[in-house]
Amino acid sequence: MREIVLDPNGGDDVITNLLPGVFDSLGSDDQLNITLVIKDEDEGMVRELIDGQPEPSFFYDRIKIIKAGNVLYNIDNPVKSAAIGADYTVTKAVEYIKDRSDSCLISVGNTAAVLILTLSRIGL
Repeated sequence: MREIVLDPNGGDDVITNLLPGVFDSLGSDDQLNITLVIKDEDEGMVRELIDGQPEPSFFYDRIKIIKAGNVLYNIDNPVKSAAIGADYTVTKAVEYIKDRSDSCLISVGNTAAVLILTLSRIGL
């Protein structure tokens, strides 16, 4: 199994725009699982979108949800935020992939924070 860890936070309506692609990807690749790292408050919306699919159980079996309290936006200071390591979606995503060699991280958020967190938590 391969796993994509997706941090869909940091833009306008990103979750609702990216989930159709998640559904298509899972439907076309039997060896793929997706882990969504989302804000606590977005879980209901994600579950509604999954429930609206023709076979919701198929997607619930292959989508894992990790929740965080905050989003690190592009206007936020990535060095300070990464050093604090608060309950950010990107921090949880990087921590999650740390020991998973079969996983990759895709984030639409603060690129500098992804780089800083990856280098400081995982290394080169």
